[in-house]
Amino acid sequence: MRYLKYNGRRMCLKHWAREIGLAPQTLAYRLTAGWSIEEALTAPLMLSGPGPKPKVTQHRYIIDTQARIAKSHAALTHHMQRELRTFLKNFSDALVLHAELSSIDKRKTAK
Repeated sequence: MRYLKYNGRRMCLKHWAREIGLAPQTLAYRLTAGWSIEEALTAPLMLSGPGPKPKVTQHRYIIDTQARIAKSHAALTHHMQRELRTFLKNFSDALVLHAELSSIDKRKTAK
């Protein structure tokens, strides 16, 4: 089973093909022919015969939206980590200050 990673998502070739509306064989052929993963996943299917054409723009929109969501999630995660570090540092400083004040109060009470 071949796995592909694109826009922060990792799925097997079969699932990528299903998601973008291609036959797994078509996607595998594109990759074997030397296409980049991005090209293979975003290029429209070219049909030579009559009949309805696939709605590739819809699939491209979905992939672009997923990329924007992944980027926003990464930025939000980074921001939350920074906020958590700041909170923990301030909390730690508050605990140290509390211990120092408690120590001073005990010494005053003992006198």
